[in-house]
Amino acid sequence: MIVNRIRIFALYLFLASSISLFGSIFFHNFLISYNLQKIWPEDLNNKIDASKDKKFLINCTEENNFCSTGSYLDLTRKVENFEACNENEISEYYILNKDRGKKYFFIDELFLKKSNKVKNNYLMVKKKYQNEKITKVYEVSKIKNKKCIKNYPVIRSINKYIPFLTNYIYNLRQTIKLGTSDIISPFFRGETSISNIVKRFPINFIFKPLIYLSVILMFLYWYNFNNFFSSYLNSKKNYFTYFGILSATFLFLHVFFLGIEYENKLFLNFKRLVIILFILFEILAQIFLSIKLFKNKSLLIKKCFLSIIWIKIIFVSIVLVLSAIIIGILIVSNLSSNVDYILEWNYFFILLVYYFLSYMMWKKLPGNPTST
Repeated sequence: MIVNRIRIFALYLFLASSISLFGSIFFHNFLISYNLQKIWPEDLNNKIDASKDKKFLINCTEENNFCSTGSYLDLTRKVENFEACNENEISEYYILNKDRGKKYFFIDELFLKKSNKVKNNYLMVKKKYQNEKITKVYEVSKIKNKKCIKNYPVIRSINKYIPFLTNYIYNLRQTIKLGTSDIISPFFRGETSISNIVKRFPINFIFKPLIYLSVILMFLYWYNFNNFFSSYLNSKKNYFTYFGILSATFLFLHVFFLGIEYENKLFLNFKRLVIILFILFEILAQIFLSIKLFKNKSLLIKKCFLSIIWIKIIFVSIVLVLSAIIIGILIVSNLSSNVDYILEWNYFFILLVYYFLSYMMWKKLPGNPTST
């Protein structure tokens, strides 16, 4: 039945495109926050219990090169194990015997480097501190260690039963370059563009396949809408079909060229033109379809909810007015990149809402091929 096919294609189109958008943000933010420490100095960690010990002290002498070797970082046995970490952060600093109230956080405050030609004892105490007892302190803070898997129950459970997955993501995180270095909320803050996030591996493995699926669903959606109007209303001039297919075509081209970096002004202008034409034809398709639905609303009353048709008309009108306002603003002034990106992300999603309204518009009818 044509009506049921239109409903299904509209729903799946909305879902596939929405998941591609929000899924890309979620996956990006997950990878950004996945900064777990895998290699941890287990020996010292076993001596420091964040729930009991607050400090661990090491005397800095020539034997341990003044705590630059044989200390927390070098001579302790390191184990490739997520579970060996402390739940709380550990700060490192030096103190002097006569001045325990002052903390020295930088090694060059107390020590000088010897010549690189010397094989051992690369550090030497500054002259004014040579008679002082120098101690290195490892102090457990109240701040949770964001790199410790113990603070992430879900990931810890996954690591327990599927260690391959957590190790794979860990290794992946060390090699990939994401669009930003921080967690993003682009719908509200506009930190970056859609293309900057979705063109990069592995985010593109979520975005691209789902958008290619959306392109196919768009073709089927507009094709079946055309068949419905042609057979049920005997309408031959369905301009929305042409604009809808053109919109799907330019969306395909946009995704196809996404991630291809070619420093050529003509190519860059072509890519901008492709996304502009996608939006333009999408809006035109929705406008002409809404007009068609409005003109034939009396004939569609048995198949459609008239209230949803009115909502679609109001929705398209609002999108059209907002588009005109935005274009007018862009002509006379330059908006900040954050505002541009906020508009981009929200505009893309707003266009998808139309397909969800198309799904909601149709009444569920009993199977009757002759009437639908």
